[in-house]
Amino acid sequence: MSKKNPFSELTGKSVEELAQLEAELAAKRFTLRAVRGRTENGIVSGAFIEENFRTDRWTITYQLHEDGSWSYNQTTVLKIKGVAKPFRHTDANSMKLVKKPSRNPMAKAARKSAKRQAKAAAEG
Repeated sequence: MSKKNPFSELTGKSVEELAQLEAELAAKRFTLRAVRGRTENGIVSGAFIEENFRTDRWTITYQLHEDGSWSYNQTTVLKIKGVAKPFRHTDANSMKLVKKPSRNPMAKAARKSAKRQAKAAAEG
């Protein structure tokens, strides 16, 4: 069974790539792509970036590893003002959990407050 998962990443200086993916829920590797000019899964940018460092293509591949770590490989193809050939920027990294996440303190406070309000309403 496939699921559509919207994915959006905001990168510096007013560039936004919107990509979505269809992958099996148990997938260990998946790729997202965005291409300039597409009305679905496209790229938009602010005026300065558009004129000087236009993003034409963006791709990211995630790999989930058996030990719980994960890695990514991201490529952005830019048209830089004054440079004839497209510039390919690649970023790759691996991530490993070093500490179990805890709930956001604001979320904890909101949950506690909601429970108090629900209790007070029930006691009437």
